[in-house]
Amino acid sequence: MSRQLESTINFTRFAQDLRFVELTEDPAYTAVMNPDAERWRELAAYDLGTADAMLAAGRYLYVLFCCQQAIEKHLKGLIVERCDMFPPRTHDLTKLAHVAKIAPDNDQDMFLRTLTKYYIGTRYPEEVRTLADEATRELAARLLTETKGLL
Repeated sequence: MSRQLESTINFTRFAQDLRFVELTEDPAYTAVMNPDAERWRELAAYDLGTADAMLAAGRYLYVLFCCQQAIEKHLKGLIVERCDMFPPRTHDLTKLAHVAKIAPDNDQDMFLRTLTKYYIGTRYPEEVRTLADEATRELAARLLTETKGLL
């Protein structure tokens, strides 16, 4: 194991005890101080992995649903961390971004609105059928890539 990696692991163990994580220069790194926020982010990562699996399986509507869920859970983690509150019980990504104190640009706002419509709560079969008909491989792959970029 490299010294740098060993040092990072030791610091992380120490930091977790203090509920503090060092900021790094890696843009993919997210500093999480609150264990509840970390749980939300773990769920988001799980949903993102499920979206990849659904793309491989050809279940494109569920790719879109899992993308929506990944963004939703990540935003809820930000709300827990930034606002020190339990996140609102909504699936509307633009509302969650607002509560998380994020000001999306126009493209990001449109993306959040697009993904929100793929939340599959208790829906009637006609609604699911309509959404499934528009959920092509190309759309699912594009929105999955955009989800990963936004996260």
